[in-house]
Amino acid sequence: MKSWPKAQGNDDETLAYTINPDYPAARRRYRQNRRRRARAAQNALAAGLTIQTITEIKTTLGGARKTFECELLSLQQDAAVVIYRMPADHQLEDLLLPKGSLSLGYFWEGRPYNAYHWVDDKRRTLALYLNICDSTLISPRQITWRDLSVDILITPDLRCRVLDEDELPDDIERNLLAGINATRDSLCGSSERLLREFERSTRSLLAEA
Repeated sequence: MKSWPKAQGNDDETLAYTINPDYPAARRRYRQNRRRRARAAQNALAAGLTIQTITEIKTTLGGARKTFECELLSLQQDAAVVIYRMPADHQLEDLLLPKGSLSLGYFWEGRPYNAYHWVDDKRRTLALYLNICDSTLISPRQITWRDLSVDILITPDLRCRVLDEDELPDDIERNLLAGINATRDSLCGSSERLLREFERSTRSLLAEA
């Protein structure tokens, strides 16, 4: 039985709606094919090596698009976990992510954030990186989401840092900004709990991989 970080009651759904008021309607439309998508996901996993990779597609507020080819680690109806191996050293603030480090990406359709849990080759936490986002859609072949610029970096010493707020556009919609700020405050207020939950989840998932 895979262990996943728990949702915070209805808080995540409320925050998702705050960020994107069209979210409930969009999600209902997307869920009209829920059974078909669920069967496809189950068949893909049951087939073992039939689908080994999944494409993560990130779109920024400015419209830029980045894609990453990842290994699919776990797929559920509204959630997925992917794994990506760092192809080179990467410096973020004062944090070095060495080449070969693993990034486990956790995605949900109903939460206003996703998470990258970075671990070293001995599976020790390097950091937990939370992306505030909206418009996440998951299928057996791809994950798409919109990056809302603001990120939360939590390190093993329990420092919690807010990054990239300066990248928000000056003309951002007031409601969108309010949702981003509410999500930021919620995540920062739960930083230690989130770090421990993702550590448990990652240990469980890698043990079964």
